[in-house]
Amino acid sequence: MVFYVKNFLINYEIRQFENKGLSHYSDAILSECESQIVLLAPSRDIFPYLTYAQKHAATIIGVIKTHPYADFVSGHLPGSINIQDGGQFET
Repeated sequence: MVFYVKNFLINYEIRQFENKGLSHYSDAILSECESQIVLLAPSRDIFPYLTYAQKHAATIIGVIKTHPYADFVSGHLPGSINIQDGGQFET
């Protein structure tokens, strides 16, 4: 599902992602004028977000989490994204 917020100063796109296996939804908020994305409650599989960012020539600049996720991107397991280290993917 995609929502568009447009006025004379800003253009935002909000894209919802579904992980059916986990019954989990997450969102990407894209600032079209800044080409930047913030992820809301991302799942551990980052490839849909990277594909979305690449499609829009945008950079993922942050993650907003609603609670601790031990098995998602913000979790403590290998394979998580460390935004504090410049968004580098840890293995």
